[in-house]
Amino acid sequence: MNDPTGFPMDDYPAGPATIRGNLTTSSIALLIVAAAAPLGVVVGAAPVAFMLGNGPGLVGAFLLSGLVVLCFAVGYSALIRDLPGAGAFFNYLSVVFGRRVGTGSALVALASYLMLSTALAVGGGYFVDLVLGSMNVHIGWKLLSLCFVLAVAILGRSNVDLAARFLVPLVLAEFGIILLLAISIVSHKGLAAFPYEGIAPAFVFTKGFGFAVVTGLSSFIGIESAALYVLEARDPGKAIPRATLGAVIVIGIAYLIAIWAIVGDIGARSIQALATKEQGELVINVFRRNTGEAVADLTAVMLCSSIFACYLALHNAATRYVFTLAEHGTLPRALAVVHPERRSPSRASLLVTVCVALTVGLPILCNVDAYSVLYPVSTALGTVGIITLQAGVAIATVIHFRRKRDPRMWVSFVYPAIGTLGLLAAAWLITDNYHILTNSHSVLVNGTPLVLVALFFYGILTPGSK
Repeated sequence: MNDPTGFPMDDYPAGPATIRGNLTTSSIALLIVAAAAPLGVVVGAAPVAFMLGNGPGLVGAFLLSGLVVLCFAVGYSALIRDLPGAGAFFNYLSVVFGRRVGTGSALVALASYLMLSTALAVGGGYFVDLVLGSMNVHIGWKLLSLCFVLAVAILGRSNVDLAARFLVPLVLAEFGIILLLAISIVSHKGLAAFPYEGIAPAFVFTKGFGFAVVTGLSSFIGIESAALYVLEARDPGKAIPRATLGAVIVIGIAYLIAIWAIVGDIGARSIQALATKEQGELVINVFRRNTGEAVADLTAVMLCSSIFACYLALHNAATRYVFTLAEHGTLPRALAVVHPERRSPSRASLLVTVCVALTVGLPILCNVDAYSVLYPVSTALGTVGIITLQAGVAIATVIHFRRKRDPRMWVSFVYPAIGTLGLLAAAWLITDNYHILTNSHSVLVNGTPLVLVALFFYGILTPGSK
């Protein structure tokens, strides 16, 4: 039996235990955009990439990254239409490579989202503390990080429609402030706001290119999460593929315009040195010069809201992996119980909250500087996990459609193959630059990806994988 979208109804659990939502294409796209945190990338990640990457060539690195992700998204969207059902990576990799591989991949995805959520909880508290400190209000980032965890816990246990409505103004405000910056720079610089050096091969393919590409591809993390909302989408057959492609295009254009305009404002020859000098203040100072002090201060506040929106979106993604793994017996089935009124995976959400609270709280109790140690390590670990899984799904897309002898050569083979090669190269680059991402030379710290390997093989061997 099929629903009106063409998705077999048997692929969805029936009865009172089913999670429910009313997400539209635009709602799902906003959840994806929130997970990517465009303002956080432009203000927080770009200065580091300018400094440690290829300087003005970061524009070209982001352009190439966006094209790779778009190729992946085209094939991924086709796979979503062809393989209905909940679970995202779990579902697609289970169908193509078997349930054991799907379970191992789902555990890796869950761990990666938990690590990224931990990083955002810590980073959110840190940046809020900086903003409040500029107003002579001193609370401390540790308490503020725990406040982030609590606020996300409350929204995460609610129906996803509430979270989507909460994120709408935050995400739109992010795009608004990024657009305002670009318009202001263009009004001051004209076409010089987009210098050729940003995409010139001599500037793009130079020292630091690998780190720049890693930054670019990691800035799209979250675009794969649309498929996690199959059970909560109004029209999953249409909404999820459209939301995925739409979000990738919108995010990619926003990144490209903003970063290119920043290079144009500072100057291609000066940006790497200035980024090294000003670091985290680089883009805020660009706002200050072009839009005024008030907008610059507002941007600093909105950076905090961007981090919160991203944290909430990734919390929801992690929650749905817990729910899926519990439904299939890899995790205790009690975690798949749905809240009777909210129709949300509330128990799964609670587990995610507890895990993040522990990974944030224990280092604090042990007097470990969670921001300088836990933040970079958890970010790096989550990034390598998600990008490696994206590469695995890109491979699965090619294999699935070749098995079916699908006649759509570009959609079913060429684009997914380009995405596969790009993402595999990215996985290698991340591994090669892992010590830079973690900001550590410790063998123990830089060996943390082995945790993901262990989880993958545990998933393959666990009884719930059969």
